[in-house]
Amino acid sequence: MSTRNKWQIFGLLILAGCTSEQPLEFSYKNLNKLDKDLVQPNACLVIDNNKTTFKKGHKNLSIDPFLGQEGYSTASVSKQNRPYDNQYENQSCKNPIELTRKIEVSSISYPSSCLHFQYAGNIYTGSTTSYNSWNDTITTDIHSRAIYNPIEYACVRTSYYIDIDFYKGNQRIGNIESGKWQSHRDIDDTINKFTRIFIDNVQQDYVDKVRQEQNKEQQQHCAACFDNSKTFFDNLRCSLRGCSPDEI
Repeated sequence: MSTRNKWQIFGLLILAGCTSEQPLEFSYKNLNKLDKDLVQPNACLVIDNNKTTFKKGHKNLSIDPFLGQEGYSTASVSKQNRPYDNQYENQSCKNPIELTRKIEVSSISYPSSCLHFQYAGNIYTGSTTSYNSWNDTITTDIHSRAIYNPIEYACVRTSYYIDIDFYKGNQRIGNIESGKWQSHRDIDDTINKFTRIFIDNVQQDYVDKVRQEQNKEQQQHCAACFDNSKTFFDNLRCSLRGCSPDEI
């Protein structure tokens, strides 16, 4: 079983503290149960949108749950079944392997503090003087830089936690979820990104596994070839088969 924690940045941070988009952190788990399916030529993973299940819940909190704490449990947010109309756009291939998703979205709102950056004018940063020999003119350009003062103010933050389980039939084959509570402008867009990341990672895991097995078989073949070599020409024959003593 392979488990990886990754960072993916989908946008630039902006100055306004309460509306800035955080780097998208997620935790990915592949149970490696699709190897027999992915061995088919021209196989790919697709989502059966008609069988997607969706649960969502929200909770208002009286205090910031992250002050002096490491996190907040999604189990504390009750969730209800809801319709999910967003269609995931699948790629096409000759041998599609259909997966279904169980999506859960938890959200919390809580009092916090935000930063607003207020324009405070420009400061002088120097000048550049240039001379035009054609008409004997001297031009001086004044350079400046805008400065902003941070202003802290009370606000309400809303954070989300997205958890997606993937199934082939009744068999759970993996999961991707938020690495921590995060703020997202578009939940559907984030769910689609999570889905694409999961599909890409599962397919790449299979490619990496096949490559590792092939490399292992090649190493075993080369080791046997050199073990049975008795002459210079035997070693040359092994080298012509793509073997090197340094790789054994």
